[in-house]
Amino acid sequence: MADNVLNVLGRRITDGELPAGAVFTVAQVEQEFGAARSVVREAIGVLGSIGMVEPRRRVGVIVTEQDRWDPYDPHLIRWLLGGSQRSAHLEALME
Repeated sequence: MADNVLNVLGRRITDGELPAGAVFTVAQVEQEFGAARSVVREAIGVLGSIGMVEPRRRVGVIVTEQDRWDPYDPHLIRWLLGGSQRSAHLEALME
């Protein structure tokens, strides 16, 4: 379940559906996926380790600017190559 939540949120962020500065809460994700709080926190923790989100107390989870993301993270590479900008990301990886 955590992988599903992680992959959906990761793709939404990389596709721009959740742009930099967007805020969402753990409760919103729990409700959308019908997932336990621990599952959602695990997924957000992985996104945070990649640098894609920053959890803040009393605010929620904030999507960060793309320049803060770890460009070598395997999850991020998979999401970027699965998106609409595949060829641009392949070129960037080759550089």
